[in-house]
Amino acid sequence: DLRVSNARLINAEKAAAWKEMARQVAHEIKNPLTPIRLSAQLIRRAKADGHAEFDDLLEDGLSTILSQTESLKKIAGDFANFAVLPRANIEPHSPIDLINVVTRLYAHEDHTQFSIDLSHDLPEGTRIAVDGDEFKRVLLNLINNTLEAMTTDGVRLEISTTYISDPEEPSVKIELADNGRGIPPEAVARLFEPYFTTRSSGTGLGLAIVKKTIESYDGVITIDSECGIGTTVTIQLPVYDG
Repeated sequence: DLRVSNARLINAEKAAAWKEMARQVAHEIKNPLTPIRLSAQLIRRAKADGHAEFDDLLEDGLSTILSQTESLKKIAGDFANFAVLPRANIEPHSPIDLINVVTRLYAHEDHTQFSIDLSHDLPEGTRIAVDGDEFKRVLLNLINNTLEAMTTDGVRLEISTTYISDPEEPSVKIELADNGRGIPPEAVARLFEPYFTTRSSGTGLGLAIVKKTIESYDGVITIDSECGIGTTVTIQLPVYDG
């Protein structure tokens, strides 16, 4: 009886582990789909409008689609070969460059409904040690959350970077502040819990994965929100010192 009970427990744990892994992979795959969809919509709209720079827009859109499909291929390949999420490739990156790459994907959104304002206050050459593709997925996740928090009047997202001077460990603070509908206090306290979501759809793993990713870079992420006012996500990461 003990052997049978133990075998059942092991099988249950394996099933739970695979279910969790499947949810994480599904979430990772969803993020590259957003820029692919935006690029395809832009190409279709530009063609329908007879845009004067259609050829350039087509080239930019196809480049985005190809790069994001490569990201999908990498995620799927790593999972198939090792049954784990892609292993981080930590390298020094400019936070400004990473932010600019991601925000350009939303450049053709309806600015009357959704706009992104950028402000940077970093010494030249400031870098952070992150996996570039992974960090871009973090930003995509957070920006997509802002889009989903959009009110009938639209929403404005302000992304800023600030240098935090500290003799022992200087850091970069990245803030994403929106004027969306906000989140109730009781929900804010649970946002990083796996499977918790304030939406009617979704896995509830997005912010849990984001937090785990930021902490893997020795960083910290916090969320402050007020209903009717908006939400601010703050990420603080060590400055890469070589």
